[in-house]
Amino acid sequence: MYSIRRARMTLVHVMCYVSIATVRAQVVPAGTSATGSVNNPFVVTHQNLLDSSRKEAMALLLAVTPESDTALWHIAEIVAANLERSGQFKVTLKAFKNPETQTELNKLFDTNYPLEIFLHHADDGRSIAWRLYDVHDKQLIKGMKYAKRGKLMRGYADNLTDELWPVLTKQASSFSSKIAYVKRKNTTSKRQREVVCIANTDGTQEQEIIKAPGTYSGLHWHPDKQFPLLFCSETTRFNVRLARVTLQGKKSIVLNEKGTC
Repeated sequence: MYSIRRARMTLVHVMCYVSIATVRAQVVPAGTSATGSVNNPFVVTHQNLLDSSRKEAMALLLAVTPESDTALWHIAEIVAANLERSGQFKVTLKAFKNPETQTELNKLFDTNYPLEIFLHHADDGRSIAWRLYDVHDKQLIKGMKYAKRGKLMRGYADNLTDELWPVLTKQASSFSSKIAYVKRKNTTSKRQREVVCIANTDGTQEQEIIKAPGTYSGLHWHPDKQFPLLFCSETTRFNVRLARVTLQGKKSIVLNEKGTC
């Protein structure tokens, strides 16, 4: 049996995805304001998307092309969940054939959504191309290619969301992130025993990276985004020593002097 000891958590944002996952973005809810006819709530421009006078989530269409790309569909599902978790977007997923002309593309624009994002694989599946459109003006807002890093589908989706989020909201993002925390472990002895865990910032995919029960405190991420390390203090019978551990659970002792209690 386990129980969270207290909200003693720390966050790392990792550019090179190594089992990294999502975060609930703490930003002011964004809405939209109408332009043109005040009776049409869907007519917006990208410049006024951050108008906070409206508190409801913005409708957003996420389109996967071609419709036969099931792997990309699963990535899009995670992207949609990431965006919706912020409370700022209500995402609808659809799949279409690849539009080969501007006329075919225009037919895919749905006026029930102020914005549409199109996803498709590129570079023989090594990249995911995305394009964000203003539906009312049928104009491309921005398009980029995300080069896949790592081998995890969840990582691709979180990295992709990190690219989309600043364009959609003008806010910094941290979907490709991990939280670290101490979790109390019940043992047969009366002594307090704990383990150190990491998880996606939505609490999923929890992993014990220090499995040896002990007493840990002062969790702190090293700021190297390419090779993240978690540091913590470990209380022993003789002293308080400084330990570090990788995301894969490889632990080493950095400082272990006598009399440091």
